[in-house]
Amino acid sequence: MTPEVLGQFRAATDRLLRAPDPAALADFMMASDLDSGHPEIKWVRAWALRALIPLGGPRVRPVLLAASSESFWRLRMLAVRALALDPQATARLIALTRDPQWRVRDAACRSLGQGGVLTEAVVNALSTAPNDPDDRVAASAEAAHDRLRREMS
Repeated sequence: MTPEVLGQFRAATDRLLRAPDPAALADFMMASDLDSGHPEIKWVRAWALRALIPLGGPRVRPVLLAASSESFWRLRMLAVRALALDPQATARLIALTRDPQWRVRDAACRSLGQGGVLTEAVVNALSTAPNDPDDRVAASAEAAHDRLRREMS
C-alpha cells in the first residue's frame, strides 16, 4: 500500500469514525477490497466494528457474521461478543469455541453462557471447552455451563 493510499484511507476512516452512520460503517466493514493484511487497516476495521455494534440496525448482523470469520482475531472476538444474545448465531458461536486464538474461544464460551440457549450442541461445546489448553477459556466454559444450568432449572 502506497503512502498516498494509506493517507487517503486514514482520512476516510477518521471522518467515518467521528460521525458514525450505521450504513456507512456497515459498507466499510463489508468492503472486500480492503487490504486487511496491513496492520493499521486491521485495527481501524476493529474500531469501526466497535463503533457499529451499539448503533444496531438491520445491517449489523451480516457484518457481525462476516467479521466472525475474519483472519484478524480482534474482529472475530468483537463479533462473538456482539452475537451473544442472537439465538440465530448459536451455531457460529459453537464453532468459534474451537478458534485458534484463545481470546476468541473465551468470548465464544462467555457468549454461549449469556445467550440462554441450552441445546445439546451448546452443552457439548461447553463440556469440551474445560479441556482447553488455556485455563481462562476452561474457566469461562465452566462458568457459562453452570450459568445456563441454573437459568434452565
